[in-house]
Amino acid sequence: MPAVDTAQGLSTSQAAQMLLRHGPNRLSARKRVLAPILLHFRNPLVLVLMAASAISALTREEPGSIVIAWVVLLSVTLDFAPMPPMCFALLAALVPCYLATVECAKPWFYRRLMRS
Repeated sequence: MPAVDTAQGLSTSQAAQMLLRHGPNRLSARKRVLAPILLHFRNPLVLVLMAASAISALTREEPGSIVIAWVVLLSVTLDFAPMPPMCFALLAALVPCYLATVECAKPWFYRRLMRS
């Protein structure tokens, strides 16, 4: 594909080719709920604790097995508990986020995304 003239942008035919090749410029609307939760179980400490819980269950130490499994599930659940809005305001004050765009080959840094 030839280089794009930044002053003119893509021609109609180039835009049509890009649309066919790459598809529309959209994020998928599907939200995955279970995948982020399951990723927490890949943590080595969580794996060791789950193995300890399984070993405790196999050796007929049910109370220990239940306690270990309960602590692991509680820990993973607390990772996904909603944060209070005050926490987001504190994070926004600590981490400035800016939107950078390029228009006609000129950089414009113009809008702060997270307002304090």
